[in-house]
Amino acid sequence: MTTDEQPKRGGRREGAGRKPTLKPLKAVRLHEPVVRDALAAVTAHEREVLEEPLWSQEEMIAELILAAYDQLLNTQVEYTDNQTALPVRTRDSTDTQPQTAQTAQTSIEYTDNQTPAPIRAAAPEVYQLRIVLVDIEPEIWRRVLVRSDATLEDLHDIIQICFGWEDYHLHQFGIGGGEYGDGTADESMPLTRLGLRAGSSFGYVYDFGDHWVHEVEVEAVLPFSTSKRYPQCVAGARPAPEEDSGGAWAYMEKQRRSERAKAAARKRKQARGTSATAKKKRKPTGPVYDRAHINRRLTAWAAGDDFYMAA
Repeated sequence: MTTDEQPKRGGRREGAGRKPTLKPLKAVRLHEPVVRDALAAVTAHEREVLEEPLWSQEEMIAELILAAYDQLLNTQVEYTDNQTALPVRTRDSTDTQPQTAQTAQTSIEYTDNQTPAPIRAAAPEVYQLRIVLVDIEPEIWRRVLVRSDATLEDLHDIIQICFGWEDYHLHQFGIGGGEYGDGTADESMPLTRLGLRAGSSFGYVYDFGDHWVHEVEVEAVLPFSTSKRYPQCVAGARPAPEEDSGGAWAYMEKQRRSERAKAAARKRKQARGTSATAKKKRKPTGPVYDRAHINRRLTAWAAGDDFYMAA
């Protein structure tokens, strides 16, 4: 069996070893080919009409939404004694049916000063999540603020950044009996559709070989603040294990061996009459928990920087 034919350990991703190039700014996530092709045709037509061939699909969709919004503000509603409301009609449209005298007398039209108030989209909420690596003591955890309109795919990226994983392997969310992730249901679902509230919890598994299990708990649902950046890591403790290090059991066994070696070294020093604290402490050479570094990566990720892992 050649190297290329060997099975992929732990469900290894195609192209493993490269830095991930996931983009968070994905305004359009359509997986139905008919809908996706129709949307592409509409935006292509609008590019020709507006003579803006370099506009992205997201920009074209935003332009179409603004045009529809302007049309909504230019509508008028007519009321009659017998009907609560007649169909909405634009100012530029003409009546195809004559009005009766009674309708003309009883109808009420909005004037420019009575234009309906603009419809504003509700601001997203913010989930305060506490993410813990299961079966490891002392706990390795992160507390993260995530917008409620983020998708499961976005949350996958955020967890990868917060724990220093490199997205080499497959992953899966387990939420309310459903499975979302590689090879399962669509991850484009926003968190708002999951019915999350304070006290809710769900699972996230990374690397089906090492099987790193993360427990995600919603600690609180907070109001959105325009003065803060999201996502943001606000607390945590201890660095995460390295990729392909064998899973929680192997990691804990390595920690126990390290502690036994340190205890034996202390005993030898005491037997020689040497102070165990006489030697100057060296800086750790392995991975460390650095919240500022995590937030730099999260900021670069949120800005759509393909090289956020190098931030």
